[in-house]
Amino acid sequence: MTSRSEGLKAGDTVVPLTALAKQCAALAGASSLAIVLYRAGASSLWVFAGIFLGAIAGLLVGLCFGRLVFPASDKHVVVVKAGKTALPKTLFAAATPSFITSIALALVVAFVFGVPSVVGAIAWAAGCALVFTCLLGFGSALA
Repeated sequence: MTSRSEGLKAGDTVVPLTALAKQCAALAGASSLAIVLYRAGASSLWVFAGIFLGAIAGLLVGLCFGRLVFPASDKHVVVVKAGKTALPKTLFAAATPSFITSIALALVVAFVFGVPSVVGAIAWAAGCALVFTCLLGFGSALA
């Protein structure tokens, strides 16, 4: 979180951490659920529905995570000043909800649809989470 001592000035580029958590978890949830459903041999209708269901699940996880970890009062958000020093905070805000969402959805698919390898499903889901964590975590910090 940014404190007053870091010296934010008008016009500084900032990263809202709760929004980052929601976006990253939604993208990771959508992609990982669709990929794991496809790998499990589900019909194309389930794969397509998985995109939307995964995005909704990720959005909810990201929202809960953001409000618990980066609490702010009404009409305020927790931000960090973009740059190299923001990297640990943006990676944390992007990675944690993404991995939680992706792995939880992979486990649900593994037990509902049955997959040949639960470890494989988790690996595919974690790979999706890693991709979006790197894209959004690094991208938002170094923008």
